[in-house]
Parts: sequence; structure tokens; C-alpha cells
Amino acid sequence: MRIKYLFVISCCVLFLMASCRSTGSDPPDTTSPVSSEAYTPVTVIAVVDKIERHAYQDFITDGSVISWTLVTLMGAEGVNVRAYCAGHPFLEDAPLLIGQSVSFILPSPAERAAIPLEQLGQLQRVR
Repeated sequence: MRIKYLFVISCCVLFLMASCRSTGSDPPDTTSPVSSEAYTPVTVIAVVDKIERHAYQDFITDGSVISWTLVTLMGAEGVNVRAYCAGHPFLEDAPLLIGQSVSFILPSPAERAAIPLEQLGQLQRVR
């Protein structure tokens, strides 16, 4: 239970750290006035824009550490999805690299800021 609680707090902190960071050219706002209940999922093609290794670390009470990698996917029309995973991101048994095109089912606006990489529906490389 405590690890789950720490994980939720870690995700919130990770989201706040990523959203407060200023690079001079902030990505467009991906929030939508449409509620999650009315959202219809669509398949999108996006490019891996950033892979931030060790973007956040969870220090567990037994002394172990979990490092979370943050992957930013930039799609057409300013769609920005941030996904996270433990360690380096893999897709179809090969590492995910910056500049690669991927397709997936676009999550609801509420989930786009922080979603586990494995929960992106039908995530696959675009050839």
C-alpha cells in the first residue's frame, strides 16, 4: 500500500516538474474543454520527441531505487503525450529511440500528462 501511495505522489511530482520546466518554446496546451466521458479515442501517429532517463527516482524504504524514464510523444496539431516507464523504453523487443514514429490510441486529455507506456493502446512502430 505504501509503495502504491509513493507511486501516486511520484507521478504528481513528475507531472509538476515536467509542466513547470521552461525551455523557451513550451509545447501547446493539450488540455481540452471536452470531458473524459465524452472523449472518443482515435489512433494517432506521433514522433518520439524526448526520452529523459532517470527523470524521477523513487527511494523505497528497503533501500532500493526505482528510476522512471519520461517519454514525450509529439503528434500532429500539437498533441503532446507524456508516458513513463521503469528503465529504458522498449517497443516490440527493440529500444525506443528519439525521432522514431509510433502510432497508438490517443488517451483521454486527463491521461495525456502522465500515463504508463504499457497502457498506451495499440502502441507500435510506424514503418
